[in-house]
Amino acid sequence: MTAFRPLLPHEVPEEWRPHIDFERQEIRLMSNKPRSFVSVTCPKCNKQRLARADVLRRRQYRTIYCNSCTASAEVQKHHVRGVLAPNWKNGRDDNHKYPRIHIALLTPEEQQLFASMIIKGKSYISEHRLVMARHLGRPLRPNEIVHHVNGITHDNRLENLRLVKRGQHCRTHTQTLAEIARLHKHIEEQDRHIESLEKRIAELQ
Repeated sequence: MTAFRPLLPHEVPEEWRPHIDFERQEIRLMSNKPRSFVSVTCPKCNKQRLARADVLRRRQYRTIYCNSCTASAEVQKHHVRGVLAPNWKNGRDDNHKYPRIHIALLTPEEQQLFASMIIKGKSYISEHRLVMARHLGRPLRPNEIVHHVNGITHDNRLENLRLVKRGQHCRTHTQTLAEIARLHKHIEEQDRHIESLEKRIAELQ
């Protein structure tokens, strides 16, 4: 079983802390996986329950309330998105292969123009696609792929981006992988050649 990781006060918003009993924490199995739980008192109805520590760490306002109170208008008014959200991180999400930009950082005109590029179910647009769309002055089509020339997906400078069709993008990656394999083979051959030369030098000494 994995080591117990207790929920700490600094991991949740300050206004939640009076409603969380940090001294009452335990581990329970969920789908055969150990999960940390902590005792929580609903701020609205004072009902006590055990809540998952990892969910509370996400700082989503509704997680501090019980299920019965979550749907109430008083709770919903706290469930805000964008710059007013308690876990707002300057509108940039780097926890993915391709960094994302929150639409709150776009102008109203850009939000309308690039609406079709918003990631389904999210409020973000992939940064590399946004950079290219701004350059072109239009939203990108679904079959248009933005390729990173140097292969570094966090390097979204315009000069590192190329707009290609989906099929062309697949061929580009196939060619790149083939070239990498060729270079690896060449390096191995050179290593063997160097090793052979070193042996000959040692024999001559």
